[in-house]
Amino acid sequence: METKKSKIYFLFLLILISLIIFLIIKGNKISQNVKTYLKFLNIKETIENLDNIDVLNKETLIKNDKYLYNVKYLPKSYLLDLDLKKYKINDIENNLINKSFYLDTFENNIILVTNEGEFYFQSSEKILKNKKKKKFIKINSDLDTGNLNRILDIYINSEKIFISLIKKINKCQIFTIYSGKFDFNNIAFKKFFQSDECGEYVQAGRMKEYMLNDRVGLLVTTHNDVPDDPSNRPQDDSSIFGKILHIDYLSKEISIISKGHRNSQGLYVDKNLILITEHGPQGGDEINKILVGGNYGWPVASYGKPYNDDQKDLYKKNHKALNFIEPIFSFVKSIAISEIVKIPKNFYSIDNLTNIFYVSSLNGRSLYLVRFDEEYNRIIFIEKIFIGERIRDIIYIKEFNTFLLSLEETFSIGTIKVVK
Repeated sequence: METKKSKIYFLFLLILISLIIFLIIKGNKISQNVKTYLKFLNIKETIENLDNIDVLNKETLIKNDKYLYNVKYLPKSYLLDLDLKKYKINDIENNLINKSFYLDTFENNIILVTNEGEFYFQSSEKILKNKKKKKFIKINSDLDTGNLNRILDIYINSEKIFISLIKKINKCQIFTIYSGKFDFNNIAFKKFFQSDECGEYVQAGRMKEYMLNDRVGLLVTTHNDVPDDPSNRPQDDSSIFGKILHIDYLSKEISIISKGHRNSQGLYVDKNLILITEHGPQGGDEINKILVGGNYGWPVASYGKPYNDDQKDLYKKNHKALNFIEPIFSFVKSIAISEIVKIPKNFYSIDNLTNIFYVSSLNGRSLYLVRFDEEYNRIIFIEKIFIGERIRDIIYIKEFNTFLLSLEETFSIGTIKVVK
């Protein structure tokens, strides 16, 4: 009898949810009672991800005060009023289903590299100030795209460009970095680093410049873990994977800065300060302050859980008890965390507010405004700012006091400014 009642109840809920989604897609008015059920059933994320919903009805629904308590949407936020605009990149061919791309700057120009290894540029002024947008100009290169799986990151210092990528040879994924002198006409690349380890699921690859013991080099994040089947490579000093590495520019000597990392998709460096944002498994995305020689626990400890519920006890929860370094913050519900970048003081006008960052997200489709304490040992607050697209990369353009976002679902560049 109880089983029969459960089946009837389940069928009723299924019909109700189907009816609600049908009404939303058709753009019909939704009664307050239905909105109440939506809140009870907690299907906001389903609503946000329905591409065919009429925008006005969607925004009316998710902004309703009785549906979401104390949530603000652009251009409003709790600390800053922000203006978001999108520049659709129609002049660049990108046939990948995942239209990810990365951004950097060089000599007042925006540099863009696609997931397929094609390079483009345009002046910041023409992109950000002209009412009639200018097309991106292609840069020729001799980058070896044979067996290219995908680009992982781009980094440009005062004269060189670095590209991290994955090559797929047979069933083996090879982590590789190329470098070359930056030239707007043609970039001649040379191999800077290549792993001699075979990977199955290589990701990460973020790069920044860093000085280690008076040796200037490239700081890079590495990852290779099959979901729910992690290897011990992040704990193995003979492996490059699951690490933050320092590669000396001149000698190419490799030093392990820290280990026990899963998939570090964001990297910030300021002198001796290193911050990373790191994907957990199902849940457990982390923000970490990196100490040289530190061990951050993966794959032993994580506040996330396996995707397979049968392996629920796979990861230990207390890092410190196992002599690992605890994350500064862990998103127990994953946001698919990506890049982290500091917000300069002239971007906002809030007295005595320091150490504020943007953290971007993929599946979370949001920016997170994050403030650290003075020692970067804890987080004071986090505010979620819903953007509505996967944000792969974020950079700051100083001369225009503007942040650029790589929005990969519409293959667009988003611009974030403070509303004056």
